[in-house]
Amino acid sequence: MTAPAKAVLVTRPKNQAAQLMRLLAEAGFLPLWASPIAIVPEAQALAALPAQLAAADVVFFVSPSAVEMAASAIDLSRYQPQWVAVGQATATALRAEGVASVWAPEQGHDSEAVLALPLWAEWAKRPHPAKILIVRGQGGRPWLAEALSAAGHDVRFAEVYQRQAQDIDWQAIQAQQGPAELVAVCVTSSEIGSGLWAQMPDSLQQLFKNLLYLTPHERISQTLQTLGAHRVITCALGDDKMVLALQAHERA
Repeated sequence: MTAPAKAVLVTRPKNQAAQLMRLLAEAGFLPLWASPIAIVPEAQALAALPAQLAAADVVFFVSPSAVEMAASAIDLSRYQPQWVAVGQATATALRAEGVASVWAPEQGHDSEAVLALPLWAEWAKRPHPAKILIVRGQGGRPWLAEALSAAGHDVRFAEVYQRQAQDIDWQAIQAQQGPAELVAVCVTSSEIGSGLWAQMPDSLQQLFKNLLYLTPHERISQTLQTLGAHRVITCALGDDKMVLALQAHERA
């Protein structure tokens, strides 16, 4: 008799979850999906985006979702600023939209890594500051904007989406799971981790405290540990690396 599959819960917003779920399935796991966050477009910001792109020297995208939302409203390949991505996943999303040259950190995927890019040293040598457009969700990533403004650059925002809280259907998760054993949860932001924990029924608290959590950043891991997770692995960046870390843990 074949043993039931081992299930893994993916908690990304739905528009970001497909690749990770596919990789998990290819690795022999049963991918489940539920997220406390939904990504919703901001129509007014998207309407204003063409003029903002045309005026910018540098355009920084904070996430694949920011790229997806912008590309849903405009052909990004028509514009010729210097493009910057927070990490390789966002850079890949930009290239898929026809953007050939993208600045992105090779290691890391946060504001600190972006600020270390040689691009900014080049701009410091120029006679005028850069006009920088940060494409993000409402209220996202203030640290980089503050640092760039402090360096004298003209920083503007295009807040093209918002993250909305949504209810998790715990019964739907159990229906997806069937006889499989839930062994791990993939959490890709502290906001998602906090939202997941806030909605967790008391009856599932002990189970979820003892599951394995996989995250792409130490800050997310620290958030989960503060919430009560006992076993957390900080993986290398990339969906494939997250799956490899899970496979290595299962073999250990």
